[in-house]
Parts: sequence; C-alpha cells; structure tokens
Amino acid sequence: GRRELKATFDGAAESALRGKSSLRTYYDQLRARGMEHKKAKKAVARKIASICLSIMKNGTEFDDHFEEKQRRLSKQKISV
Repeated sequence: GRRELKATFDGAAESALRGKSSLRTYYDQLRARGMEHKKAKKAVARKIASICLSIMKNGTEFDDHFEEKQRRLSKQKISV
C-alpha cells in the first residue's frame, strides 16, 4: 500500500543523501535556504518519486546530469 511506497522513497532519499549526486545538491540547496533536515529529505523523496514516474511514463533511463543539460540547451536557444 501507500505506507510501503512512502518508506521506499524515504529510504531512497536517505541513500541519495549519502552520495554525491544532483539529489544531494538539491538537498544542500534546500538546507542553505533554511529548510529543516526532515523537510528537505522529504522533498528529495518527492523528487525521486517524480523522477520514477517520469521514467515510467516516458520509458527513459535516469540521467543524473539531465537538469544541467537542459539548462545548457535553454541558454543556447536564448543566445541564438
């Protein structure tokens, strides 16, 4: 049920915070803005859930540098 799914994403967030990734960077940004640890960790869990849903809907693979690539593309479009 829902409880197991929440626990899965919470565990994934905990794991993501231990390594160096875009999710850890996202967490650090939230903390720098003054968000409490628990709320920032929940935000990371929600982001992981969102990423999972997107992967399932689009049939794509996870790319840790996706947002960075998107920013570069949008800058290129603006300068053209």
